[in-house]
Amino acid sequence: MKKVIALISSLFTTTLLAYTPLDIKPGMWVYKTDPSAVIESALANVPEAQRAMVKTMMEKMGKDKMPGTTVYQCQTKEIINDPEAIFKQQAKGNDKMKDCDFKVVESTKKKAAFTLKCPNGLNANVRIVVKSSTEHDTYAKVKMPEAPQDTEMKTTATWKGSDCSKVEELNKEAMKISIPNIGFPGQ
Repeated sequence: MKKVIALISSLFTTTLLAYTPLDIKPGMWVYKTDPSAVIESALANVPEAQRAMVKTMMEKMGKDKMPGTTVYQCQTKEIINDPEAIFKQQAKGNDKMKDCDFKVVESTKKKAAFTLKCPNGLNANVRIVVKSSTEHDTYAKVKMPEAPQDTEMKTTATWKGSDCSKVEELNKEAMKISIPNIGFPGQ
């Protein structure tokens, strides 16, 4: 899950359309993704009994407690002005992404859309809709080469302030998870 969210927040290469920066504030942003669509996609080919068991675990855990559903990022002026900056930064050293083609297909102060196509079969369509300078939604459709079907998800981003000093600490805390005892056989 975290890889998929990171993918949406990363990726790169050539921009063909002149980019108009989104009308959002620089600083620390929290991104919250509802894991339901990702889980449903991942469970599409899993037997019903196992699917039910995972759904029960998710209900007991709560959507906000799933790993990778909350991510903190520092959106600098550089990143806001150049969407490729974050893609290039996060793709460094990732051989699976080095030959990917990143394109801006729509760009206004209130909306942006990007596509990503990689030779390894990884593809993504991402659309960002700005609600205000402190809130925006991201809609993504991702095709992973190892997945049987596309994954669609929505992420809501909220500005938390101009100070980014606690991003790393908050991400570590967000990734902590305690799985409740839901009665798996043998427990």
